[in-house]
This record gives sequence, C-alpha cells and structure tokens, in this order.
Amino acid sequence: YNYWYAFMLRERANIEIAEGNIPQALVSIKHSIASLQLAEKSVPKHLDFKQFGEGIKTRLKELEDTKNQLEEKLNG
Repeated sequence: YNYWYAFMLRERANIEIAEGNIPQALVSIKHSIASLQLAEKSVPKHLDFKQFGEGIKTRLKELEDTKNQLEEKLNG
C-alpha cells in the first residue's frame, strides 16, 4: 500500500510542478518520501525481494533529488 501511495503522490507532485504550484508539489514529494520509507521497511529481507528493495532505494534517491530541486526553487 505505501509503495503505491508514494507513486500516486509523486505523480500528483509532477502535475503540481507542471502547473507551477511548487509549494504543493514539495508537500506531495515529502509525503511520497515518507510513504516510500515505510514501504522500504516492510520489504522482506530475503533474496527474492532484493531487486524490489533496490528499486525503492533508487526511487527514494530520485525523490530526494526532486525535493532538493523544489526547495531551491522556493528559496532561490
């Protein structure tokens, strides 16, 4: 659930970015990060799930990068 919720929040943030609503996009990205962190904690520590866990780590990095870019736009 948290994985898909994070995905939906990220998509919402992309819409907000396209519409120029940077503050709301930042809120959505922060919530997406929090949801994805919860999803990461629930991934079983088993070899069969290794690729899924690595995918979450990659997406978290992408979200952190997006968050930093949005914060720069707001503060810069």
